[in-house]
Amino acid sequence: MKSLISSVALLAAMIFCGTAVALVGADAQPDPAAQKSGDNRVVFVTKTGTKYHLAGCSSLSKSFMPVRLGDARRKYLPCSVCKPPK
Repeated sequence: MKSLISSVALLAAMIFCGTAVALVGADAQPDPAAQKSGDNRVVFVTKTGTKYHLAGCSSLSKSFMPVRLGDARRKYLPCSVCKPPK
């Protein structure tokens, strides 16, 4: 179930940002180009929350929305459970 939620979250992020996201295994290495453009990465927030999260975080509620990392940094704090980029 958690994998399905993560997949749905990634699909929502792809649609929201208009960027391609590869669905890869947990042992995949990060893409250096993606790290350089870090503000365009997608994290997730809730309407009433104060923190931003990675896809699949156990602290996310059922209703969440994708947000660009650069925008999330201005309004939210990083989650201490999933530890998204700061």
